[in-house]
Amino acid sequence: MNNPKKINICYLITQLGIGGGAEKVVYDLCTKGDQAQFNYLVISLVELEETVMLEQFQQANIPVEILAIQKSPLAIWKTWWSLLQIVKNYHIDIVHAHLIHAGIMTTLLKIWMPNLKFVFTSHNYNLGSKFRELFTRFTKGLRNADIIFSKDMYNLIYKKMVNVIPNGIATTDYQIKVPKFDQFTFLCIGRLAEQKNQLALIEPVKILKNKGYQFQLLLAGEGPDEEKLNTAIQAENLSDCIKLLGIRKDIPTLCNQAHCLVMSSLWEGLPIVLLEAGASHLPVISTNVGSVSSLIDKKTGYLIAHTDELAGKMQEVLDDYSLATKKGTALYQRIQQDFSIEKVVQQHEDLYKELLLKTANFPITTYQ
Repeated sequence: MNNPKKINICYLITQLGIGGGAEKVVYDLCTKGDQAQFNYLVISLVELEETVMLEQFQQANIPVEILAIQKSPLAIWKTWWSLLQIVKNYHIDIVHAHLIHAGIMTTLLKIWMPNLKFVFTSHNYNLGSKFRELFTRFTKGLRNADIIFSKDMYNLIYKKMVNVIPNGIATTDYQIKVPKFDQFTFLCIGRLAEQKNQLALIEPVKILKNKGYQFQLLLAGEGPDEEKLNTAIQAENLSDCIKLLGIRKDIPTLCNQAHCLVMSSLWEGLPIVLLEAGASHLPVISTNVGSVSSLIDKKTGYLIAHTDELAGKMQEVLDDYSLATKKGTALYQRIQQDFSIEKVVQQHEDLYKELLLKTANFPITTYQ
């Protein structure tokens, strides 16, 4: 990364893991970006338990550094020191921090390297604690740019002048011709955890089963709520309807095999899974959280205010699937227009050039 004609970008992320939303954004920025203008480095703060994403970066010849941050003050200092040395050795021009832990570490880095450009994408409305929110709010002067997914995501933790750039997706990766499952299939994708709230799907499945509907619900992912879900499934005698798939590496295929995606999250940013569904022409039922309403509305899907509405919307889809497929097609068209990965990558690159070269007229939104 010594070529002075290129901009050296470091993507700092909490972890690479199996490939959640933030990880996929970083991967797309590296692989879909203009490698004639940019060099890329990816740093994971957490040692990897799952290497799927690491292997993908390696196959794309994107350098990856892995740190092993621990919770003790001494370990955090050692991680910060290692990060500092890596940034210096790679002659990094811009650190783009993804997720709150990376944001905090880059803030500390910026204190030591004031000329370093610092871009932050939180990826979520909920940063996880009041301390994180206060830290992010009162250190925003150290950041050069904040990225949010939609205007309604803005609050005082971000800079007054923010960059609205949604997540994007390569729709061509989801054009897979496979037959649908023989049984009508609702699909839910995400970590089995409180945020994703898969436990809220138990009651609507029970209601619809008792009404005589024939269908299945597939849950793709793993996490701390797995045991609770298994217990609830057994307690309600729903093992014939609900199946836990664990981690899956064939999400594009699953989206094309299923009939409808269901998302019951309590909080989000702009979930990549909704873009994956839309890229697959898959109808979507989703809670109205985060920036979801910038993508899903009455035309493009089924938006609900509370999980109590899940059973009713799932029944609507079962009763009139032709209408649901029309919404899936409308969602695909919206993604093609506003959420294509090419457009999103270009917006990021324009921002980077604006910060360093002042050559791009990048639109920013000012909040008073």
